[in-house]
Amino acid sequence: MIDDMLKPWLIEVNSSPSISADSQADYDLKYGLLDDVYTILDPEGQLDDELYEQVGGFDLIYHNGPIKVDKQHQFTTKLGCYDDRPRNLKRLFKQHAKHRATPALSAAAT
Repeated sequence: MIDDMLKPWLIEVNSSPSISADSQADYDLKYGLLDDVYTILDPEGQLDDELYEQVGGFDLIYHNGPIKVDKQHQFTTKLGCYDDRPRNLKRLFKQHAKHRATPALSAAAT
């Protein structure tokens, strides 16, 4: 957990976490968590070094200093909200593809 001063606090350490699922809900929760973690870590380099404000159920809170919050919005995070993971991940990769295509389009125009 991270407090308002961005100080991390260790809540619990589980030396042998269970990754196996006992029910469909348990499977969905653990699969979603692992999928989001690997999307953020990006071991295949699919997202290059681009930063996104939200990936799955995670919010970007620090990048070379704390992330500034847009004060015009009532909510600054989706934490605790319903997250349509497949739709949001599809949007993330579509947005990433658009970012990658933009330099190629501008280079072709010159």
